[in-house]
Amino acid sequence: MRARFAMLASVVAVLALHARPLDAQNAASERRPALVIGGPSTVGVLIPITARLSLRPDLSITRTTFTVGANETKFVNVGLGIGVLVGLGEVERVRTYVAPRVALSRNTFDDGSTSDLWFFDAAFGASAPLTGRLSLF
Repeated sequence: MRARFAMLASVVAVLALHARPLDAQNAASERRPALVIGGPSTVGVLIPITARLSLRPDLSITRTTFTVGANETKFVNVGLGIGVLVGLGEVERVRTYVAPRVALSRNTFDDGSTSDLWFFDAAFGASAPLTGRLSLF
C-alpha cells in the first residue's frame, strides 16, 4: 500500500513540475457546468468553481440479482457522491487532476431491508478534449 501511494505521489509530483499553468482565458470560457457520464449507471455534473477547482456530484443506480445455492437475492443500489477535482496542470491540452470523493451507497433488498455503506476514495486522472464540446476524462 505504501509503495502504491509513493508511486502515485511521485507521478503527481513529476506532472506538476512539468505542467504549465492552466490558461486563464481558456479556463474562463470553460467555466460552465457540464454533464459527466461515468459508465452505464452513473451520471454527474461538473461544476467549475475556479480555473483549478471543480465540484462533481454524482448519482448511480443499479439493479442486481444473484443466486447463492437455491436462494435468489435481488437488490437495488443507489449511490450519491460528491468529488472535488483539483487541477494540477496542463500539457499539450491534456489537463491532470486529483479528485478526492465521498459517497453514500444504499442497497435496498427485495425483502425491504437496507444497508448503507460510506466510501472515501481518491483518483488521479487526466482530461483531453475530443471536440470543442466533448472531453474524455
